[in-house]
Parts: sequence; C-alpha cells; structure tokens
Amino acid sequence: MSKMAEYLIEAKTVKGKIKSSTDASIYIKMVGQSASISTEWTLLDNWFRDDFEEGRWDTFKIKTKEIGLPKAIGLKIEKKYSSDGWFCERVIVKSKELNKTVEFLVLDWLLTELWVVAGEETLPQKETCPFIKDVRTREVERNRVTYQWIPRPCPGELGWSLPRFCNETMEQIPFMFESSDNQVFSFEGTRSLIKKDIFKEYLSGKIGFGTELNDYDDYMELFNGTNIPVDKPKFYSKWQEDEEFGRSILNGTNPITVQKISQIPDGVMIKAEQLDGLLDDDINFEQALERNRIYVSDHRQKVRGLPRNIRTKSRAQMHGATPIAMLYVTNKGAFTPILIQLEEDDPDYVFTPNDSAEDWQLAKMYFKSADIAVHQWISHFLYTHAVMEPFAVGLFRNISSRHPIYKLMKPHLRTVAAINTIARKDLLPPTSISNQCIGMNAVGTAMNAFESLRYDNLNLPNFLEDNGIKDSEALPNYHYRDDALELWEVINKYVGRVITIYYQTDEDVVTDTELQNWVKDVAYEGIGWQDGDTKGFPTCLHTVEELQSYLTVVVYTCSVQHAAINFGQFESYKVMPNTPGAMRLPSHKRGEATKQRILDSLPDAVMTLMLLGVTFLLSRYSAEDVFLGQYNEELFANGGVWLAKERFRRDLKKVEERIIERNEGLEIPYTTLLPSKIPNSIAS
Repeated sequence: MSKMAEYLIEAKTVKGKIKSSTDASIYIKMVGQSASISTEWTLLDNWFRDDFEEGRWDTFKIKTKEIGLPKAIGLKIEKKYSSDGWFCERVIVKSKELNKTVEFLVLDWLLTELWVVAGEETLPQKETCPFIKDVRTREVERNRVTYQWIPRPCPGELGWSLPRFCNETMEQIPFMFESSDNQVFSFEGTRSLIKKDIFKEYLSGKIGFGTELNDYDDYMELFNGTNIPVDKPKFYSKWQEDEEFGRSILNGTNPITVQKISQIPDGVMIKAEQLDGLLDDDINFEQALERNRIYVSDHRQKVRGLPRNIRTKSRAQMHGATPIAMLYVTNKGAFTPILIQLEEDDPDYVFTPNDSAEDWQLAKMYFKSADIAVHQWISHFLYTHAVMEPFAVGLFRNISSRHPIYKLMKPHLRTVAAINTIARKDLLPPTSISNQCIGMNAVGTAMNAFESLRYDNLNLPNFLEDNGIKDSEALPNYHYRDDALELWEVINKYVGRVITIYYQTDEDVVTDTELQNWVKDVAYEGIGWQDGDTKGFPTCLHTVEELQSYLTVVVYTCSVQHAAINFGQFESYKVMPNTPGAMRLPSHKRGEATKQRILDSLPDAVMTLMLLGVTFLLSRYSAEDVFLGQYNEELFANGGVWLAKERFRRDLKKVEERIIERNEGLEIPYTTLLPSKIPNSIAS
C-alpha cells in the first residue's frame, strides 16, 4: 500500500476579472520529480466556504500518496457551466513531510484540464523528461483548438485582402485575450457618453438649434457642455502657419509618411523654376534637391480610386483629395510646405504659398483630411493593430507557456486581438461612427495599403533608410525619428540579452520547432493566406540575429510605434479646421477659395463631434495599462532575465531623461514617446 502524506495547497485566483472566479469543482493531481509517480485526482474544497473567488488566495489541506515535492501539477475542472472557467494565477504546494514548498506559475484559464511544470522555461528540443515533453505537446495541441484563425474570407467579406485574425466574436473570444473588467467598463462608459453628445447635437440640428460654425474658433466652442475636454492645444495660436504644418507632418500623429526625393515626382504638375522663389534666397530648387532638403508626403497611391464615404442619415457624399505635399528644410531648420497638389492631371489643383491665403489654407486642409484617413486606417489600424494580430494568434497557437519566447512576447501580444475584435464591430463597418466622419472608407483604405505592405516596413531602421529620412543633419527636428530610433535600439538590446540566455547557437534557432511553427503560421496563415504572398515576412528563421530582429519588430510595433500613432491623435485633431476628417465639398481649384468656401467645405458640428469623440476614446490610457519596461507578473524563472529587465529599465530611464531635457528647449514639446507613456501592448 502506498505511503500517504499531507500537503498544503495554496491557490490564487487572478484579480481584475469577475469571470476569473468559479463555483465549479477543481481537482489537482501531482507528479513527482522523476515523473514516475503521481497522486490521484484530489478535490480542492473547503466546506462552507466559497472558494476560487476573484483575487483571493484559498488554502486546502489534502492527504494523498506521498510523491515528495511535485515536478508538475494537473488541474481539472468539473461540474461547470458551459462558459465557466477558472483563471488561476498560481499554485503553491507545501510538503509537510519535507517542510519544503514549490510554486507553479499558472496565469492561464482552466477550461477542462491544464498541466503546469515547475522550474525554468526551456526550449522544446532541450526538454529531457518524456513526461514533460508530452505535457508540452498536449498543451500546444489544446491551444490550436482554442486559438483558431478565422475561416478564409471570401471577396466582399470582412477580412478579405487583410491580415487574418482570431475566429471569434467579442462574446466568444478566448479568455486569455479578454480585457480586464475595469478596462471594458471604462471604454463602454466613455463611448456611451460620447454617443449621447453626438445624438444631442444631431437632434438640435434637425429642429434648427444646431451649433453655428461661422468661424474657426467656433469649433472649439462646440465642446462646451459635452463630455469631451475643451482645453486648447499648445499649437492653437500657430495652426494656420506653414511651419506648424511641417511640424505636424514630422511630429504629429502620422510621422511615417515623409520621403526624401531627388527629382520632382511623376505626376506633379509644376516645373523646378516655379519653386525657386519659395526657398531661401541663397538656394534654388535643384540645389536643394542635391543637398537633401526636399521631401514629400505622398498619399496619391494610398487613396487613389478609393470610394469616399456617404453619411448614413443625410446620404450626403463626403469628399477627399488625392494629394501630395512637397516640403523644404529651411536654412533655420524649419520644415515647411512649398507645394500641395490636390488632384491629378490638372495644374489648377496645384497650390504654393504664392497663391491667395485662402487657396493655400484650404489646400492644406484638404491634404490634412486625406492624411487623417491614411493615419487612421493605414498607419494606425493596418500597420499596428491588424498586422500584429497574426503574431498574437500564432504565438498562442504554436508556443508552449514553458517557452522563453512565449514569456517574452505574451505581455506585448495578449491584448491586441480583443481590441481588434471591438474595432471590427464598431469602427470598420460602413455605418460606423468613424466612417461617418472620415472621408475614406476604413476597410477599402486598409485593403488597398495591404497590397503594398512589406515586412521591412515594420523594421524602423530599414524603413528610415529606405525613405531617406534617417539622417538627422539633413532632416533636423524630426523628434519622432530620433526618439523612436533610440527606443528601437534599447528594445533590440533587451531582446538580445534575453534570447541569448537560451539560444547559444544558430542551431538552437533552427531546431526550435515551436518557434519555427509560429513564424511559419504568421507568414502563411496570417499574412499570405490569400495568395501565398508573404510580403517578405519570414517563413523560417536561421540565426539568433534573425530571431532578435524578428522579436524586436513585434515588441517595438506593439509598444513604441502604436504609442506614436495612437495617443497623440486627440490632441492633434482637437482643432478641427486644422485636421478635418472629411470634407463636405470637392477639392477646390486655384482662385476658388474664400473664407465662406472654406467653412462650407469643413466638417459640420455632428461630424466634428464624431471624429473628436472617436479619437478621444482611442487616445485615452487605461488604468490597466502596463508601461514599457514594467510587468504585472514575473513570468521568467531565470535570474539572468531579471537582470536583463533591470538593465532595460535603466536604459529606458536614460531615454526619458534625454527627451525631457530636449523638450525644455522646444516651444511645442514632443512627449509622445516618453517611455513612461508607452504601454507594452496594443489595447486602444
């Protein structure tokens, strides 16, 4: 007969989600260090106590077969409702016989049966225990059922010509992807208040009491009495100036559209000599090209031929230009526009600062209107949200929770599927609020851009080099570039320090089946699912250096790049005449603009409240956000990783100090990429 022993079991339920608790029956099974002996399944239950409640520790005394200290534990749930589960944070087992304890970090949902192994994370090919190998294999098999790709969409269905995503609605999304209760309640509450503001303005307009917009300042007054903050941004007194236009292109919410040019782009209907008088006195246009001082922000290919949205209530057509802007670095280092072309094949749509003040101002507004669509649907949605979801789905489908890559990537990828599921329901459909205040259709714009998306677009140093904008001497005062590039290097070093603890050779990368399956799944099923075009996304990795770059792309995009694109948009869009989401009239020709024509072209009060409401909602930080370098839980058991994280935090602190010092000399500080303001993951 087996010798019996007493064990003390302490179990912690995750805090922050009501659904993490359960009234179901929870059982535990323990496996000894040699994996040759195990206990029976034992019920964890305290009489007359409601066990397994949110955020609480529960303690259980059990008597079972003596196995020494367990190497692994199994958890099983029975007698549960169909949608019920238990979100377990950790389990601590104490052997009274040995007076020793072992901790099992779970941080996973128990839906049927779950096995957890104590000790350090390891690569799959370096597991030596057959039992642990089997546990690991079964975990991945289970996850492939839990985390599924959406069935391949057909033309006309949401998801066609876009990165593939998680196959669930918000009500059915895997528990691991769900946002915290506080975040959900805050998001839903703010959205409801904004919808009330919009509906109130809409009804007022229908009965003749809508807000009158007779001057630019009236747009700021529109927010009085609403739930949207009304404080004026620091650039408010300068928003009509050319230098402010240039600053917003470099350091606003869409700072990745600039390219250096060596000649006038095809289709721009102007000659070099017509631009000479727009530069400093000591330089002509050809010389400026040679000295790397001429750049463009070209949206033509991104919006050409795309349908413009139609307002749901009034059926009014919204309008948007097909623009390109040319900008010049002055002798003083300012970045200023010298040409804006709104439409193609007609020189009457070409504007310079030599045109009337009204023509030039309205041209800048039409350009900014197109820039908002490019920002929201390409730079923001496609290049961060949509392109990162395949990495998230693929990670949880293919990599065991014992894998160091899982532990490194989980804090950065866990939230993206949930917020994207909300976006697909509330932001992307043709009748959504966002499509009623932004001129270009959300899905159409993103689909068009996905055709030309390449993996190198996500690698910041390569992107800057390819577009000729990496040189800080040629293009000064590009604070986004300077801050982002420094953060890229800090993240790259951190990732390198962590992975070289586990990958000593390139062979370790090549023989890591879980890693290679993740990379392959992302490329073929997430990106190239439609036609086999993986767009340069790796289908396998061969070296430690390649792995380091791959993981840096993911961490950087989910944190730094998303923060750069997302969190400043409300502050930038707040001055609606400067950033109209859509125009109510077609592009003007030279000589047509008047103050009244400008006001008639700009968004009305309802469109304004819609855009500012959406961007206010998206720009808010959540109380649950965890910022770069910080972690809610320590997933790693290896002390070398703890040291790497501490060094990461020190490096981030140095970046923060440099940015603060730089900003002291700026009239309009660039604070978007302060590390203390960059969440780890995409959650808004």
